[in-house]
Amino acid sequence: MIGVAWADETMIENYGQVYLWSYYISTHIGSSDAKRREFIRNMVAQKSQGLSGLNGAIKKLNVNTTTKNIFRSFCVANYLNDSRIEGGIYGYNKDLSKLLLKPQLSIENAPYRVSGSVKCWSSKGVQVNVEKMRGKAVKVSFAGQTISANDYSNSMDVALIHYSTEKDLLPVVQWVKVKNNSAVDVVNIPKQHNRMIAVVINRGPELMKAEQAYAKNVMPAKFSIGFSPANSNNSSVTVANARTTSNKNKNKNSNNKIVSSIRASMDEMENAQKILSTSNNESEKEEAAVKYDLASQKVQELEKQLIASLKITITTDQGSAVIDFLLALANEPESEQAKYSKLIAAVKTVLIFEKAQGNEKASEILDKFKGGKNGIIASGEN
Repeated sequence: MIGVAWADETMIENYGQVYLWSYYISTHIGSSDAKRREFIRNMVAQKSQGLSGLNGAIKKLNVNTTTKNIFRSFCVANYLNDSRIEGGIYGYNKDLSKLLLKPQLSIENAPYRVSGSVKCWSSKGVQVNVEKMRGKAVKVSFAGQTISANDYSNSMDVALIHYSTEKDLLPVVQWVKVKNNSAVDVVNIPKQHNRMIAVVINRGPELMKAEQAYAKNVMPAKFSIGFSPANSNNSSVTVANARTTSNKNKNKNSNNKIVSSIRASMDEMENAQKILSTSNNESEKEEAAVKYDLASQKVQELEKQLIASLKITITTDQGSAVIDFLLALANEPESEQAKYSKLIAAVKTVLIFEKAQGNEKASEILDKFKGGKNGIIASGEN
């Protein structure tokens, strides 16, 4: 199959992505039907899967492009879909001439900044109100999260799509100069265009031994992007931390989901560790090392989110998912408890602080933690 390793959690969405990606490649590789048929034959003959196979097929076809460039153009095409520029790389043929993805984020007013996250081998569109920027030099500031695992990491790109409500006017695509997932670049905003979409693209490693394991297990990469006058000193943006809201239903559902994700990631780490300890296959071990690193990072991030949420919900029913999970651990073997030692210690700290503030609920929970077969929290909490 012509494709990349999409994330596992939204399979219906993934089918659409795979279809568009396959369709885009099959209609843009090569300058003729004969070249495209040759490419498909090369692709089928490849022993490597995913992007490694795609790279091999492109190399045999002797076309002047790379997987990186194809994917970048594909992401822009999904938001622009206009074949009139750059030889048609930013559009689809007539069968999909009406396809347009809507930007997921927007920047309407000063200070013209927004933060978000984007999955591996995916993109996110940001609609920007450029009315006060038209015809001016503008500083684009971008900070993207680098997520590394066993020496492999992601790479991010930013494209600016300038277009107009006047359909006859040709659009313009500018690429921000991103290096090491960050940028401070000055661009000229065309005066004739009254619309702009910033497309943030997140690419994973392309080597077969890492591609699948990385893309399927890595968390979405966070990013921040901002626009300011070219002569402004205010050019820095940072990757925003995840924030927890106090919405009751959202917190309850979120806590349940986080607990389930932590357990799944712990199991992933355990399975990967077994492979690292027993396998003699170097390729298999390298894939396991990527999975282990990413699962470990995911656990750390999820535990932070859980503790932040628990501080808000400790006195309400929304915190019950966390408490019930840890109370159940009290009756598990010590080997199982040991896997969650950092989370247990962090929850203990929250409970002790809340008890010191006179929170009776926290005091009751601390007493419960001393029970069970093993007594998951030691008695010296005062």
